[in-house]
Amino acid sequence: MNAETRKNLDAEIQEAADKAIDSLARYKFAMFGYWAGIWVHLNRIDGGKRPSPFRDLVKVARAIREDAMTPGEKRQSFLTTNIIKQQKWIEGCEANGKSYAGPNGPEIRAADNAQLVEWEKELRDLREAS
Repeated sequence: MNAETRKNLDAEIQEAADKAIDSLARYKFAMFGYWAGIWVHLNRIDGGKRPSPFRDLVKVARAIREDAMTPGEKRQSFLTTNIIKQQKWIEGCEANGKSYAGPNGPEIRAADNAQLVEWEKELRDLREAS
C-alpha cells in the first residue's frame, strides 16, 4: 500500500470512529451502528491491528447486561460462551494434527471432550429448569 493510500485509509478509519461516537452522543443509535460497522470493516481491510475505539462502551454495555441478569442467566451465558470456545479449541486441536498426537493425545482429547459434555449437560439442565 502506498503512502497516500495509507494516509487516506487511516483518515477514513478515524472518521468512522469519530462519527460513530458522535452519533451515539446524539442518541442516533442506528447511525452509531452504521459507523461502528464501517470502522470494523475498514480495520479488517487494513489487517485488524487497531484496538477498538468502542471497547470501553462494550465493557459498560456488558456490565449493564450482567447487572440485569439473574444468577441462572449469568451461568447460562458463561456456559454458552465456554461451550463455543471449547468446541473451537477441540476443532483447532484436531485440525493442527499435533495437540492430540503422541502418547497422551487420546487422554487429552478425552478430557477436553468430557469438559464439553459436562458444560453442555449443565446448560441443558438449566434451560429445562427455567
